[in-house]
Amino acid sequence: MLLRGLRIKFNIVNIILATFIFGQGDDYTIFITEGLLYENATGKRRLKEYRQSVIISAMLMFVGIGTLIVAKHPAMRSLAEVAMIGMACVVMMACVVPPVVFRWLTTRHGMKRETPITIGRIAMTVVPLVVFIVFALVVATPVTLLFFIAPVSRRRKRDTYHRFICGVARLGAWLMPGVKFRRENPHGEDFGKPAVIVANHASHLDLLCVLMLHPKIVILTKNWVWRNPIYAHIIRYAEYLPAEAGYDKLLPRLRDLVGRGYSVMVFPEGTRTHDGQIGRFHKGAFMLAEELGLDLLPVYIHGAYDVWPRHEALLRDGQVTVSVGERCRMDSHEARALFNRELTAMRERIETKKYKLRLERYQYLYKGREVWHNRPKG
Repeated sequence: MLLRGLRIKFNIVNIILATFIFGQGDDYTIFITEGLLYENATGKRRLKEYRQSVIISAMLMFVGIGTLIVAKHPAMRSLAEVAMIGMACVVMMACVVPPVVFRWLTTRHGMKRETPITIGRIAMTVVPLVVFIVFALVVATPVTLLFFIAPVSRRRKRDTYHRFICGVARLGAWLMPGVKFRRENPHGEDFGKPAVIVANHASHLDLLCVLMLHPKIVILTKNWVWRNPIYAHIIRYAEYLPAEAGYDKLLPRLRDLVGRGYSVMVFPEGTRTHDGQIGRFHKGAFMLAEELGLDLLPVYIHGAYDVWPRHEALLRDGQVTVSVGERCRMDSHEARALFNRELTAMRERIETKKYKLRLERYQYLYKGREVWHNRPKG
């Protein structure tokens, strides 16, 4: 459109030159990207020198062919016009676009990202999210409606619906790209007897980790989950309850669920950890276990923080291990100490060199192969 507005006509000569200018633009972009990689790897500010080199190279081309603008032959003059406009465009694009994109990939709010953004991470996050939303709207909603109107006893419908949710959770864990889920049950827990399940809360994946353990588990959720417009109807039909309503109000319904053989799952930390460490345990879950006369059943979740920490919007590939502990009776302080011991033991057992290499690889993204190969190997 710009050439048309300036009444510049394409011919065989300036078409050939235009492809050459596009090639120059590729070279300039690669050169600027090398400068960005160097800065990211060393922390030394060198992009200015790379940008100046590109501008000098472009000026030589600009002057060398731009002088043809005074030529009397129309073909020669159009050659200069295309060269001048083209070089101005590719230099501007090379000097502006790569730094903007690169800084978005590697920094957040002016600080270096712990894990840079990659196309793979975007796909790993977006694909499951889209599948989940489509599934919730297209599959789960009609299925919930069918369960609601089916001419079967309410208790049988709810039990079948919980098996449906458990199956979906297991399928989702199996299909999640780049993330491997492992289950451990060293004490042979069969969930046949109701209990108050307590688990450490490190990631959004924790809910999936618990739901795939057994169908007869109900979750105490936060209010924003209870009111979510996409899956609130699923949450409510599955008899999950909002923890913020208060245990006093929930006790009658919880007693009914326990009487039907369901275990109640609570995250005693109340919120996801900020740094991967176990936070303070609130007393609510332990008071609930005492009030209902139930055992505590600890579930230890390792790796969820490494795969999807609270401060990251995108998933990382890795391994999540869910270990079902032994039933016990204890208070919040004893439980927190128990979780710290068990998770420390799991880290020592699971976090091998291969496991750590996955996380370490992210620290060297966008720094160049040479930096990766010369990294200190512990």
